[in-house]
Amino acid sequence: MKLISSAILLVAFFCYQSFGVQRRRKEVQPQYWAGQCLEKNARYAVAEQCDKYVECDDGESEEKLCSDGLLFNDKAGIYTDPCQYPIDVNCTTRSRIQPAQPTEECPHQFGYFKLGDRANCGEFLNCAEGRGYKLACPLGLAYNPANYQCDWPDLVEDCDPEAFLRYTCPPETRVEGFGPGQTKFYRSDDCQRYFSCNNGHPRLNVCGVGSAFDESLNRCEAAQNVTGCEHLAIPEEEAEKEPIYLKTLKIRN
Repeated sequence: MKLISSAILLVAFFCYQSFGVQRRRKEVQPQYWAGQCLEKNARYAVAEQCDKYVECDDGESEEKLCSDGLLFNDKAGIYTDPCQYPIDVNCTTRSRIQPAQPTEECPHQFGYFKLGDRANCGEFLNCAEGRGYKLACPLGLAYNPANYQCDWPDLVEDCDPEAFLRYTCPPETRVEGFGPGQTKFYRSDDCQRYFSCNNGHPRLNVCGVGSAFDESLNRCEAAQNVTGCEHLAIPEEEAEKEPIYLKTLKIRN
C-alpha cells in the first residue's frame, strides 16, 4: 500500500484548517467481502475488522491491512487510498483493529494526538510512519482531538480555558456604553493582546503589526494613537514601503 509522506500529511492538516472542511460520517452499511469479486475492480470491507479489506484487481482478490492508526474507508473511490484517519471513517459494526505498533515517539504509526494537560492544550503530535512531528496551534487556540482542528479553548472538552490562557473573565461582561449586540473586550498586560468572553470563558485575540488594543474604543487602533503602546508603532519610513504580496498555493484534494 502506498503510504502518504509525512510532508503531505502536515500540509493536509493545515489545508483542512484553512478551508474548514466539514467531515460527516454516513450511517450506510459497507459492502462486505463474501468470498468473490462481484466487480473486476472493487474493494470490500472485512466483517468485524475496520482496518482490513479485500481489493479486487482485474477480478483477482487480495486481502490488505491498513497501516497502524488508519482505518478502511469503504466510501473511498477506487483511485483513492482507502486507508484514512479515524475521523473520516464510520466502522459501523467493525469494531476490531490490529494491535497498536507504538514507537518511542508515537502511540501509533499514523495519527494526530493531543499533547499536554488541561492547562497546556495548544500542542499536538502528527505521527507518520512512526515518526513524531510536534506542532502548535496559532496563539490562543487549542488542539481539538474531536475534529483534528485548532479551536477556541472553550470548545475543546479536555481543555481548561482559564488555565490555558491565564485569564479569568469578569463576572459581568456588559459594561455601560456597550449595547447588548456589541461585545466588550478586555486588554491584557500586552498592548496587542485582548480577550473576549464567551459564556464566561476567555478567548484570546491579537491586534495586527503596528496596532494595539484601545480599551476606550473597544477595538484595535494604530499603536501611536494608544497611550502606553506607542513603542509598537511602525516607523514612518517602513510604513511607506511597498507591501510584499505572497502568492497563494492551491492544493488539489
